[in-house]
Amino acid sequence: MAYIGNRLLSGPLRSIPGPLPCKVIPGWIAYHAFRDTLQKAVLQAHEKYVDVVCVSPNTVLARTPEAITKVLGYGSNHLAKSSDYRALVFHTPSVFSEIDKQAHTRKRRIAAQAYSMNNIAKMEGLISSNVDRLLQVFETYAASGIPIDLCEWFRYYAFDVIGDLAFGETFDMLARGSEGEFASQISEGIEYTFVLFLCLLFFGHCAASWRDGGSQASPVPQPVLISSRWNKFIDQGSDGRPDILSALLDAKDPETGDSIKLPDLATNASTNVVAGSDTLTIALTSVLYYLLSNSPVLQKLTAELDNAISNKTLAVKDVLVLPYLDACVKEAMRLNAPFGGPMPRVSPTGGVEISKQHIPEGTIICVMHDAVHMDERVFQQPGIFNPDRWLLDKTEDMERCFLGFSTGPRSCLGKNIALLEMKMLLIQLLTRHQVATADNGTSDEEERTASRKLEGSTPGMQTQEPVKSKFEK
Repeated sequence: MAYIGNRLLSGPLRSIPGPLPCKVIPGWIAYHAFRDTLQKAVLQAHEKYVDVVCVSPNTVLARTPEAITKVLGYGSNHLAKSSDYRALVFHTPSVFSEIDKQAHTRKRRIAAQAYSMNNIAKMEGLISSNVDRLLQVFETYAASGIPIDLCEWFRYYAFDVIGDLAFGETFDMLARGSEGEFASQISEGIEYTFVLFLCLLFFGHCAASWRDGGSQASPVPQPVLISSRWNKFIDQGSDGRPDILSALLDAKDPETGDSIKLPDLATNASTNVVAGSDTLTIALTSVLYYLLSNSPVLQKLTAELDNAISNKTLAVKDVLVLPYLDACVKEAMRLNAPFGGPMPRVSPTGGVEISKQHIPEGTIICVMHDAVHMDERVFQQPGIFNPDRWLLDKTEDMERCFLGFSTGPRSCLGKNIALLEMKMLLIQLLTRHQVATADNGTSDEEERTASRKLEGSTPGMQTQEPVKSKFEK
């Protein structure tokens, strides 16, 4: 009782609003993540307690543009990631899981070169070949009239195209029409890693011995594939293959001249597959789900794409800047951000003030994508799928609050590759086929609002029900 009274009356977060039990008991985020109610609970918490909410004795949620700038934003004052990210370490910290700011900056200086627009343009052929393989499958289904589960086939495409770019070869899932052992191991690894991540948020230091568990999600073929390319590079120099692996091997730190080390190379490849496969699948499925649920939007997008490809072959720079396609992708990712879990940061020495609330140093601060994306002060009628909102004259606030790829110095390095993988596929799919849902059991309201999620999905990861669709040539 003395502990409870002390936390309520003199605890460091006593002045920050939130559910009373959360002032004393940890684990609010983990509890709702495991129950698959985190998205709903976060939105309800912000609706009731507004912008800064205490959800555990040492954790707050924040959702304002000010919070995005101070917690995730650019500049030297962005907050450090919490030690919980050690759960996501694959053998050695990656650009994503590295906690130390200086080490992260060094790693990112090298890795960022592989994701430059110049290098991405060279990867167009590899992406296109994987798009063609998927479209061949769709041609078969179009001829037969048999419905297809788009989510399933998008998953095969995601693994194959990311494997092609990250490892130097596909995983042949499109050819097999099944996941195989590798994807199952990845899925199990992702689930294990995020469960561990959430347990660290729940139990804190009691779970310290579980840290450094991200290697469980590391792909089994990785050492052989990476080592083979590494040894060939050491012996013969660059093989010139236009993929991420070659670009990383060729990259040098512009400040020190250092090259990437083998452990970092392997970790980067693992991170690309683990982080990219599910998120690309979810993003593609979300876009198609909303398009098939909104015929006027689909017609408007198809008209833009038909006009764009009528007189020329689209270059990479053209694919990435088609305005309505970009708006549709962005709006789908706003309503169903591929990663819906916490991104814990640590309040700095002396604390930080957000929305006139002082958050003491050492406090964990989480800016949740869903809460930001559903803030009606930034996005009018936030629950409605409306790509046209991104075509208005003034979109600065929305752009600043769009966290589909996070933001700031910790934002997703693979953003432009992911967008290219999505948009190249969508352009070919929607201009070569008429796509429709095979059945439609949802109400108009369900179609307009945020998409449905699968029960039993990995905690912290968004997903959707299978989208059964029919194709016509």
